[in-house]
Order: sequence, then structure tokens, then C-alpha cells
Amino acid sequence: MNEFNECVHEVFSAAGDIIIKSMMGGYLVYLNGKLIGDICANELFLKRTPTSDRLLADSELRYPYEGSKTLMHVFDSFDDKSLILEQCLPYILEKVQLDPLAPGAFYKGELLYHITLIDKTFWSSHMELFACFKTIIDNALDIIKKELDNSEISVEYIEAYKGFGKHKK
Repeated sequence: MNEFNECVHEVFSAAGDIIIKSMMGGYLVYLNGKLIGDICANELFLKRTPTSDRLLADSELRYPYEGSKTLMHVFDSFDDKSLILEQCLPYILEKVQLDPLAPGAFYKGELLYHITLIDKTFWSSHMELFACFKTIIDNALDIIKKELDNSEISVEYIEAYKGFGKHKK
């Protein structure tokens, strides 16, 4: 993996499990198993979604490679962690709504645990997302209470779920 790909991996890994796969001279970027973009000629192109169209309205739209039929956002705001989180959280939300205790890269419940680590200043300016994740975390805690054997879920994760929102508002 080249230096640019490593940078993309490092920056976006704050939002979840990032995988970058080599594909036909470029790279595909996956967040928690879902394709979010391409890397071509050391540029990151993000798929167009309602969220990306809103958040990246001022970004350049281009085709990632010759012959591509998909117009994508050219992403160059690597220092804006809030923008990156805002861009990635809908993908995570989609996954944890289906399975609140979905594994991250390694462990059951890890993906939701990483949500609890997001800084309170982000949540205070994104109350709608906060409310969605708070509901999902409450559902995860209900599932944990009902399961007899919770040995698969780290005690650290469970404590983080219980603490989510207590100091975020």
C-alpha cells in the first residue's frame, strides 16, 4: 500500500473498519464492508449519496478513471475529522441498525464501541445522529441483558455503552 492509501486508511479508520483493495490499477475503499469510494492516481473519490451530496456540495465532481460511468466527489478535506465522521456515520448507522452488536475488525460489539469514543463536541453539533446512536446503544444493552452468555462481548464495551450519552450532551 502506498503512502496516500495509508493516509486514507489512517484518517478514515476513526469511523470504522477500513479496507483498501487493489483493483484494476486503482483501489476500492470499503468502510465496514460497504464500498464508499475509489482511489485513483493518489486521489480519493467518494460515492455520491444524499449525505455526500449535502456534505461535499462544494467539492469537485469527476469520473475516477477513464471509461468510468460513475461521477464521484473528489475528497481532499483530510484535516476535517468532523466532515469525515459525518460522511461515514450513515454507513455505520446502516450496519448497526441491522445488528447492534455487529463486529468491527475483530470482536462482537466493537463497531458500536468505537461510536462511544467519538468526541462530545461532535455529538453536540449532530444531535440527530446522537439520538439515532443512543437508541441503537440502548437496544444493544437490552440484547445483552437478554442473552445468557455475554462472554463474547468485552466488559469494556458494555461499560462504554452504558456511559454513552451521560457526558455527551
